[in-house]
Order: sequence, then C-alpha cells, then structure tokens
Amino acid sequence: MRALIVVLTGLVVPVTGSGCAAKAAPGVNVTVCGSSVAIPDVMPPPGSGPVVLMAAPCLIQDYGTPVIPPAYRRHIELQASRPLDGVWVPYDANTMKMMQADYQRLWDTGLLSDLTFSTTDYTFPNGVIGKLITYTLKER
Repeated sequence: MRALIVVLTGLVVPVTGSGCAAKAAPGVNVTVCGSSVAIPDVMPPPGSGPVVLMAAPCLIQDYGTPVIPPAYRRHIELQASRPLDGVWVPYDANTMKMMQADYQRLWDTGLLSDLTFSTTDYTFPNGVIGKLITYTLKER
C-alpha cells in the first residue's frame, strides 16, 4: 500500500490512493490526489485567459506516515492564484517556464526517483479556465 499527501497553498491533506493527477469534478469541488478540494466561489473576471488555480505537489511514499520535507516546498516557485484576495495568476508561457524550472530544481535535489507534472482544466461557471497543476514526486 502507498500513502499520498497533498499540499495546496499551505493546506496539507493526507489521502490514500494510487494516482496524483487532478481531476475536475462537477460542482465546486475538484479531486486532487484522490481528495476532494473545494473551489472558491470567487471567479476570475469574465473573458480572462487561463489562470493557475492550484499547484499541488503530491508525494508518493512507501507504506508509513507520509511527509513532505520542507526542502521540496522551497524548490517550487510557481505561485497559484489567490481568489479570495482577487489575485489571478495567468497561465501562460511564463508559467510553463516556471513549471520546467521547478521540475529541474526538484530533480536536482537528488532525492527523487521519479518526477512528473500534469495540468488539468477546471472551467469556472463564467467560462474562464482554471489550471490545476500537479507535481508527482516519488522518493528514492
């Protein structure tokens, strides 16, 4: 059995399951690493381009108490939108460069045997796309 843990902008949600990819679900929830996460009611302005809604590192560990060492968090510089503050981070070429740089920083720690990231779309009721970015980490 494997254990997973999700960190969403300071929120730590332990879950069990086998996959880390985010999945858009009907309503105001999304599933990230097997855990349902509420989407705030606040929406980006209508007509906005895609925004970074979440950036969630998911650590896959062997059976035991899951932990994300602080070392991993400090290597992820991609910032997610802060809907409650009215801050919407655009998902654009700069975001993709940041994801690639985050990937390289994480890989360069030498602590991982596997590392991937994926992007899943969430469509707000006003039609704006929110990108759910998931980093999947597996330690050596």
